[in-house]
Amino acid sequence: SRGAVPVLPRVATAPARMQAIDVNKLPVIPVRVGEFENFTRVTFDWPRAVRYTTRAGQGRISIRFETAVRLDFSMLESRPAAWVKSATSRLDGEATVVDIETDAESGFQDRKDGFKVEIDVLAPQSDAAAVALQTEKDRAAQAAPSTTQKDRPLRGSVASAPPASP
Repeated sequence: SRGAVPVLPRVATAPARMQAIDVNKLPVIPVRVGEFENFTRVTFDWPRAVRYTTRAGQGRISIRFETAVRLDFSMLESRPAAWVKSATSRLDGEATVVDIETDAESGFQDRKDGFKVEIDVLAPQSDAAAVALQTEKDRAAQAAPSTTQKDRPLRGSVASAPPASP
């Protein structure tokens, strides 16, 4: 019958796409980690352009790369990074899915730099405020104190009481 002819090519091509992937034959993509004042950057060093999508969850970032690879997380495993608790990957058909476990309050930003894909795991608001406060405190110690600075010490700093009024 006429209706059976179009079904045969689809059935014939489906098994070719469903073949098991030999993980040991997949290219290895290095993953680097860098720590900055308000974020930790996880960099995937792709040798070519790769499409990807990201999805955030509570304490988790999922990145789906539209190609099957093995990711080398050895740098992250040997040197734990702030706000990144762990990173794992798994194959999903012909895609690679990465799950990065983060601090529950951390957000993230993603971007491409050439072929590289960078995921910036942001410091939680409470940590970012502490870093900003320390930075402000350090700057204040280096600069001449302003009127407001000497009258009102930074939170957590030790300061003498303002001079008493006559």
